Amino acid sequence: MKPSPKAQSRIRIVEVGPRDGLQSQPRALTLDQKEAWIRALAAAGLTRIEVGSFVSPKKVPAMADTPKLLQRLRDLEGVELSVLVPNEQGLEAAMLAGARHVAVFTATTDSFCQRNVGVGRQESLKHYSAVCQRALREGLGLRGYISCVFDCPFEGVVEPQASLEVGKALLEMGCTELSLGDTLGTGDPRRSALLYAQAIAAFGPRRVAGHFHDTWGRGLASALAAYQVGVRVFDSSGGGLG
Repeated sequence: MKPSPKAQSRIRIVEVGPRDGLQSQPRALTLDQKEAWIRALAAAGLTRIEVGSFVSPKKVPAMADTPKLLQRLRDLEGVELSVLVPNEQGLEAAMLAGARHVAVFTATTDSFCQRNVGVGRQESLKHYSAVCQRALREGLGLRGYISCVFDCPFEGVVEPQASLEVGKALLEMGCTELSLGDTLGTGDPRRSALLYAQAIAAFGPRRVAGHFHDTWGRGLASALAAYQVGVRVFDSSGGGLG
């Protein structure tokens, strides 16, 4: 049966503020504050929330309490709680804390990957292959993030093909959804429509999510352009954090 026009136009939201929004804030929230915020987000109707990450506390101190946060939120019903994992060690820690949904992250350029995970783009993908295999064996939900889909702070303009190549690799590893991120907020409606139309043609509309930053005031316009070419999953960050 063909979906109704209403169903076809419906947007699904993935709230990433508790992770992407808080990880770089100058003042960290307390564990109690994080819990209260996430419960408020759930009460507002959000059903997919990324609550934190299992990166090294030395690199991202704001995420050090993610294991405790997951434990506290176990009673939330009808809400998919996910966490970011950078490696097999992080995945193991996430599973011990009770995570059932995880995400991995890479980027379109060697330089950005090198600055974030210490290896180039291809090496980062090889690195995540084992992480994804383990997550799938354990029956976990698996999402992939791709940073710098429009521009890289080190290499400049990024062509759509780079995002498609990384996206294809992540899907082949088992990711069921790709979040294509305008990390610098330099995208615009024209570039957004071009990239996301190609991504949907390559991967299908249910596998592509839009992730926009409003650094230069073009985030909403770029998101609208992505919606107009068929994107129906968008990342949000409560209060515009991050």
